[in-house]
Amino acid sequence: MTQTHQTLISLAILKSDLDDERRDYLSYIESLLLPLLKSWPDEPVTDTQAARQFEAEYGLRIPDRTLQLVLRRLARQGYLNRSHGAFHISKALPETNLGQKRAVASAHIDQVFKELTNYAKSEFGVIWTDDEAEETFLDFLDRFGVDYLRAYIFRTTLPEVSESAPHKQFILSSFVRSIYADKNPLFESVIVLIKGQMYGNALTCPDLEGLQKNFKRLTFYFDTPLLLNLLNLQGEHEFDSTTELVSMLIRLGGRVVFFDHTATELESVLQATANNLENPDATGRVVREVRRLGLKRGDITLKLSRYDSELRQFGVQSQRTPEYDVDLQIEESSLEAEINRHVKYKHPRALEFDINSIRSIFVLRRGTVPHRLEDARAVLVTNNDALSRAAFTFGQTHNSTREVSPVITDFSLANVAWLKSPMDAPNLPVKETLAACYAAMEPNAELWGKYLTELQRLEEAGEITADDHAVLRASGLSEKALMDLTLGDETLLRGDTVTEILGRVKKELSAEESAKRKEERRAHDATRSRLRSELERKKRLESKIDRISYQTASGIGWIVFVLVVLAVFLGMTFGSGVVPAYILDSILATAATNTLIFLAILWGLYSSVFGSSLRSIFDRWKRYMANAIRKRLKLIVGLEVEN
Repeated sequence: MTQTHQTLISLAILKSDLDDERRDYLSYIESLLLPLLKSWPDEPVTDTQAARQFEAEYGLRIPDRTLQLVLRRLARQGYLNRSHGAFHISKALPETNLGQKRAVASAHIDQVFKELTNYAKSEFGVIWTDDEAEETFLDFLDRFGVDYLRAYIFRTTLPEVSESAPHKQFILSSFVRSIYADKNPLFESVIVLIKGQMYGNALTCPDLEGLQKNFKRLTFYFDTPLLLNLLNLQGEHEFDSTTELVSMLIRLGGRVVFFDHTATELESVLQATANNLENPDATGRVVREVRRLGLKRGDITLKLSRYDSELRQFGVQSQRTPEYDVDLQIEESSLEAEINRHVKYKHPRALEFDINSIRSIFVLRRGTVPHRLEDARAVLVTNNDALSRAAFTFGQTHNSTREVSPVITDFSLANVAWLKSPMDAPNLPVKETLAACYAAMEPNAELWGKYLTELQRLEEAGEITADDHAVLRASGLSEKALMDLTLGDETLLRGDTVTEILGRVKKELSAEESAKRKEERRAHDATRSRLRSELERKKRLESKIDRISYQTASGIGWIVFVLVVLAVFLGMTFGSGVVPAYILDSILATAATNTLIFLAILWGLYSSVFGSSLRSIFDRWKRYMANAIRKRLKLIVGLEVEN
């Protein structure tokens, strides 16, 4: 069995252990470590050796620090003795059912790859070996890692993965989208592996306790593309995943806002879109999506006039851009040079807006040195991986951003947020997966740029007309045909490819000319528009319900928390003898006093045995209450049906 296969099995077991068996991260590692210790040679066990053996056996890279926590836990249970920084096995180790779990996981994985290789062959004529399928899938999983946060030692628990060719990711994404659309049970097997990888991110974090912290001290500043997602102007799946992310951040106590200057950039994008809908030379993503949706200039103008109210319905609002502060000012020319090394801008003002956003994060952190994301005060959230990488590199020279980058991608943030409360957002991995698949099935900047260059060359050579050129630039049909013929790989784009794309597009357009086809198309567009409007309304309502549920549960929780703390305090005071056990010559008052004393003693015993704090218990209770309120409100407004 290859190490890649071992890795995938380990991820599947991780999902099963944490989701189905309600275990914690360290318990999962413990269940995998025990079989290794059973065959350990007669020598001390160290965290470094354990981590090395763990990777060799299970294909997952776990930090030494995390393995040490597990070894300490086993020592507390009496299975190991610790001396001079090493551990010795002291008694027989417990049995695990690891063999059975591996067999079940392996069978599911084998079925996924069997169907994937069959799909690649039948749909695209591509022959894949099992190893190629596994490596391509592992590269896809690698995208669900956490980028540019040094609080995580590794980007991912996965072993080193070589980046697969674009056409392989296109085929895999097409396969995942297909089994989702067909409601194939295999889709759940794929999600098991993705959830396992997302859970695996926690194992790379040396401070697992930090995952229990919420975002109450953190404000998230959304970049323009994410605001466009919330306005449903960059694809339905991007809209779905971004609204889910916002709801999750708010449930965790965070604030989601955007700078004034970001609002200015958003307005300029919307205005440019309205002005260029009929311009065949305009080929930006928003323009292409608006054309695909069949929206008109008036629709975009209306969106421009009310975007702020739409965003507020999701709990997202603008905030003033901070003034320049001499004491907190960064070297913007150095930041600009670093960004230009990673990002290629079509419009110079986009660079200015990004620099303004990043320098504002430095100002808002006010020279603090956060070691965890939760304590960073402010962070810019973007979908631009290259910008995040540039900001991370630049931030290594500043204390306030050395451990926590000023910029984080929405994908990484969703991973971190989901790890804090996976049961509150069970559908997020599905939505993130579909968003990733659809992104992989769109032409990237390099392919689209090469395609436009080839169109220009063919028109100048007289091989296509100006009308052909306009159709091939502006039609959504040409974009789909381009991806189908090149599989997203720019090396497969040739002159005859463009000719074939033109033939396909003309055939489709010709078929649409019949009156019946036009009427069907008109009805389809009307239905799609209604469904899109209904989806937006539903998402805004869900976001509002989430906020109301969280705020209500938080308010009630604090009142109950204060009352319980007061009761425990009084119980301890009465029990200390400072206040007599029998007071005010009242049986009722005495009974109440004794009850408080009993509760204080009971709490002291519970806390000493289970190590829980009042705050942690009330946080869990508050989440439970928020979920109950959320479910009840959804039933009332008809978003859910009672079982």
